[in-house]
Amino acid sequence: MSKAKTDVDLNLAAPPCSAELPQAFSWLVNRCEINELSFMNEEMSVALKFGQMLFRRLTRLAEHYERMSVLFMSNDIRGPMMADAAKDMRLVVSDCVNDL
Repeated sequence: MSKAKTDVDLNLAAPPCSAELPQAFSWLVNRCEINELSFMNEEMSVALKFGQMLFRRLTRLAEHYERMSVLFMSNDIRGPMMADAAKDMRLVVSDCVNDL
C-alpha cells in the first residue's frame, strides 16, 4: 500500500463542509469565540430554534428511514442501506448531545 493511501486512511479529521452556516449563526458563533458574554434574547432564541429544528428533522428522518427499511424484500440492498443511513443520523444526534 502506498504512503499516500495510508495517509488518507489514517486522516481522522472531518472533511471540509461544502455548506456554510447561515450568516446570523456564524456571526453569533464568532462572537462566542471572542468570549462575548452578553447576547440579545432574540439572537439566542433564533439560534436555539435552529438547533431544535435540526434535531427534530434529523430524528424524524431517521425514524422514517427505519420504517422504510423494513418494507423492502430481504434480498433488496435498499433496506439495509436505509437502516444504515438511519443509524448514521442517530449517531450524529447522539454525538451532538454528548458534545454539549
